Amino acid sequence: SEKMKKDELFQHVEKRAAELTEQHGRKVIPLVFGTEDEPVIGYLKEISRVAKIRILDSALTGGMTACESLVDDCLIQEADYKKILEEDVYYLGVVNEINLMIKTAGNQFKKK
Repeated sequence: SEKMKKDELFQHVEKRAAELTEQHGRKVIPLVFGTEDEPVIGYLKEISRVAKIRILDSALTGGMTACESLVDDCLIQEADYKKILEEDVYYLGVVNEINLMIKTAGNQFKKK
C-alpha cells in the first residue's frame, strides 16, 4: 500500500540520518522532496557553530544569500544531492530549510 511505502521510506531516511549524524558528529536532518513514487532525498547537517556565528549577523539582515552560502557546509554529498543542486525547486527547498535552522539559532541566541 501507499502508506506502507511512505512509512518505509521515512524509516529508511531516519535511519540513514542517524548513521550520518554519528559519522559527521553533527545532527543530520533528512529532507524528502518530490513525490512518493519518485522521492528526492537529501541530508542536511546542522550548521556548525563557526558558521552560525558568522552567519547570524548577515542572515538577520541579508536573508537568503547568507543561507545559500551554507549549502556547501550543510548538504551532505549523499543520496540525491546532485539532483538537489541541479534543480531550483529542490535547491530552494534546502536553502529554505537552512533559513529555518538559522532562525531557530537566532531565536535561541536572542533568548539568552
